[in-house]
Amino acid sequence: MEEIQEENEYSDDKKKITLELVYDDSDSMTDYYAPDRTYETWLVCSYKGKRITEPRLREGIKSLPAWLQKLNWTWQKGEPYSMSHHPKGQLRFDGGLDIRVKAYGGNSGMSLILGVGYLNGLFKANHKDWDTKEIPGNLEALQNFVADKEKERNRPPTVEQQERALQGHIRDIQNSHAVIDGRGLVVLTPEEKEKQIQELKEKFAQRYIN
Repeated sequence: MEEIQEENEYSDDKKKITLELVYDDSDSMTDYYAPDRTYETWLVCSYKGKRITEPRLREGIKSLPAWLQKLNWTWQKGEPYSMSHHPKGQLRFDGGLDIRVKAYGGNSGMSLILGVGYLNGLFKANHKDWDTKEIPGNLEALQNFVADKEKERNRPPTVEQQERALQGHIRDIQNSHAVIDGRGLVVLTPEEKEKQIQELKEKFAQRYIN
């Protein structure tokens, strides 16, 4: 019987150069440290080679729109302990985009990263329009893209979104055996679950009414 070879989603033929728009979402005064929080990712081209090197990544710059090719990309290896992206190597453009977004520690400027990733199931799940999404053709287009996305992010949730969120929280309560709140560890008896669900509904009604 002929053996069926399963496709390896981390195989070299799926290794891609990606362009990431990131911002600093860290607060050095806490344990939470995310200097490169991904805001958007675009596929650029395939990556050839086992090791990630500066010359190979710079070849990928040729596949970017002209305005991005002219930027001053700098080579950097990330720091794994600080949750940096692409610790084995990346090209960066820091500053000069004149785009700021709300972040954990306040408003943050945005940067661009050219790195290597895999076009696997996880990537496709997180980027549902990965096969049609085009890299902005100029800086103004990128600035407008962020402005539109921020409007969408700050738009109040629709009634349908509110209902989905509420039902998700209710399922979490129903599927839990205990919770920790101001009283300490609370075992969720059927009566306690009903009480918490009712309190949750009241909070949602107060938050979203009108």
